[in-house]
Amino acid sequence: MRFAPRALLIALVFSAAVARAQEAPQAAFEAANNIYNSGDYPAAVTAYEAVLRDYPTSTIVPNTQVQLAFAYYLTGENQKSIDAIAKYRDGLPKPEPG
Repeated sequence: MRFAPRALLIALVFSAAVARAQEAPQAAFEAANNIYNSGDYPAAVTAYEAVLRDYPTSTIVPNTQVQLAFAYYLTGENQKSIDAIAKYRDGLPKPEPG
């Protein structure tokens, strides 16, 4: 029983780290949405691209790809908009076999 408090502490620290890791993609997506909603579409493109680069396997990827497509469209980058929608259609990247 002597090690139980230490194990509990480790579990709590690990749980907190996992929760923060899951919140980071959502926070980045919301920040990009704020830029988009302000009307600065070129900056929104940059922010959405950063979300996709930094969190490529997050569940936020499909929403980010759609918003990126809108931002590309509004900056006149029509082919990039079409490409972003195609990536959305293709789904999340598959993890590499390990």
